[in-house]
Amino acid sequence: MQKTAKEHQKQVKKVDSTAGGISRMIRSAHLKQVKKVARAVTAKATTSRANQ
Repeated sequence: MQKTAKEHQKQVKKVDSTAGGISRMIRSAHLKQVKKVARAVTAKATTSRANQ
């Protein structure tokens, strides 16, 4: 069975949007992780300075 050009375009668009969604999720998850680490480092630095 052969797909029409329109059906094929629809499929390509669907794959594109899925890939875009996944890359956005990965990017935002990575940013959250970076912020979390930065907060932890800042808190540790503040605590160690207070203890001196």
